[in-house]
Order: sequence, then structure tokens, then C-alpha cells
Amino acid sequence: MICEMTMGDMMRKCKLYCVVIPAVLGGCALYGPDYQKPKVTPPNSWRSSQVPSEVVTLESVTPVVTNIPMSDIAWWNKFNDPVLNNLIQIALDNNNDIQVAIGNMVVASGKLKQVKMSWVP
Repeated sequence: MICEMTMGDMMRKCKLYCVVIPAVLGGCALYGPDYQKPKVTPPNSWRSSQVPSEVVTLESVTPVVTNIPMSDIAWWNKFNDPVLNNLIQIALDNNNDIQVAIGNMVVASGKLKQVKMSWVP
């Protein structure tokens, strides 16, 4: 079967190709043969925002072992960043898997209460 293309379809494809091909080829020119990787030297220590005068180094930090799973720790609150806190809250509010799990827990809790109260007339 022969593919029937209208003149409008052909013009749209042509315009698309005229935009996409130069953009792709132009993107390749951004990192040409003269590109040199920047030299980054990470600091040996960083200043804590909670104690401005204290310098924290790797040697001065002792690991803390707890039985609390990482998923139960609100680690992002340690950064004291309202933007990060807001983004995490938006992600938690819009995470359907978590909402389904919470809904399942509510249903199970309701069924448990129903069973426990079945002896009441």
C-alpha cells in the first residue's frame, strides 16, 4: 500500500527537519576538540550552617549507627533549606504509590477496628 502524504504533511516534516538537524549538529559543536575538562578541587572541610565557627572535617566526624531506617528520617530538614523542604513535601503529596499505601493502611486499620468491635451488639 502506498503511503499517501499531503503537501501539508510534507511541509511540516521539512520544517521539522530544518529545525532539528541544525540544532543537533550545532549542539555537537559546543564541545569541540579544544574542550578541556575544568580542574575542580573539592574543599577538605566545610562549615556547618548550624555552628558557624566550627569546621567539620572527615577525620572529626564519627559515624552514628542507629536502628532507624533511612526512610523514616527526614534527612532534608538538616539542610534548613525551605525550597528543598517545599520540593520534598510536593513530591510526597503527589507520590501516588505513597498515597495508595497510606490508603491501604487506613482501610486495614478500619477493618481491624471492625473485627475488634464485632462483639459489640
